[in-house]
Amino acid sequence: MEVEAGDARRVQNFRDSAGDRSAFDKIGYSWPVSAAILGRPRSESAPMWIPRPVRFVIEARKMSVLVHAVDQPDLPPLSMPDRFRHEVTYFMALPGEEGIPELAANEYWVRLAGAQQWLDDGVVSVVSPLDSEHQTEIELSEEQEAWLEWMVEHRVQRIRLA
Repeated sequence: MEVEAGDARRVQNFRDSAGDRSAFDKIGYSWPVSAAILGRPRSESAPMWIPRPVRFVIEARKMSVLVHAVDQPDLPPLSMPDRFRHEVTYFMALPGEEGIPELAANEYWVRLAGAQQWLDDGVVSVVSPLDSEHQTEIELSEEQEAWLEWMVEHRVQRIRLA
């Protein structure tokens, strides 16, 4: 891994004070940084450490949203990635449509028939906010597919995100 000149100077200052975690965080490397980044020879026992931008991508994939079945409180919640807070809008029925009950904040209604159809097709149709005359199909992600399978298997239509 290449270290820029400014970072190399800061890393040099940390060679003898490797116990200060906040110092490494300031220069943008995961704690603890690898021996290679510090300019020391790598030994067999030296672990591989990940630069912060890569670590951020990995952490972004963590499952931080819990999907609860409102009408089935005994059903364990399903974990979904944080981006699902936005993606759920692709699948939800619009409030006020026939057969849709009044929903509380962070609650959504997903029609069971629609969930089954999206699973069968492997895609969801999305209308562009810039061009409402045209739709595009987006392939389901693995997480979306697992969520839809959970919805269909347990016959869930009303969900709450937490």
